[in-house]
Amino acid sequence: MNGNEPTMQCARSANTLVAALALAVGLLCACERSPQPPPSSPPVLTPQVSAPTNLSTYSPNNPYRQFVPGLMIRTLYVAETRGANSITVWDLLVGPGQKTATFTLPGAAVLSISSGQGIVTAANAAHEVSSGQTTVVDEGAEIQIENRTAGAGLMIRATLVGRPTN
Repeated sequence: MNGNEPTMQCARSANTLVAALALAVGLLCACERSPQPPPSSPPVLTPQVSAPTNLSTYSPNNPYRQFVPGLMIRTLYVAETRGANSITVWDLLVGPGQKTATFTLPGAAVLSISSGQGIVTAANAAHEVSSGQTTVVDEGAEIQIENRTAGAGLMIRATLVGRPTN
């Protein structure tokens, strides 16, 4: 130990004290310059009614429409009628986990499964179907379709052959 050590501690203490006093004076001056506003109640928020926003002007030319509960259809093609029969092509769509109400198609049909898997019941006969398979339905048969695809629609292309309606 040398004799200068207590003097150095006093100098450090004095420097710390001066810094603390300068900080306190600075804070007091800052508080005096910015007076606090009187306390007030929070503002009253009024609900804003907004109109629905149309983010896109796109509208499909040929949208799906409900045929029966659980079944959406859209017409893809209608052939020119010649002779005793007409041909129409529909896309059928059954949502994930959905089962359609019972329905009949306007004519006999060839059903081609485009994607998904499920059960097609026609004339009380159930057929398990999956992507790439085809099944036929007689004219006037009662049909019910169940989608067993998790998280995706069961898509079916139906080629209908029937008598023209005049």
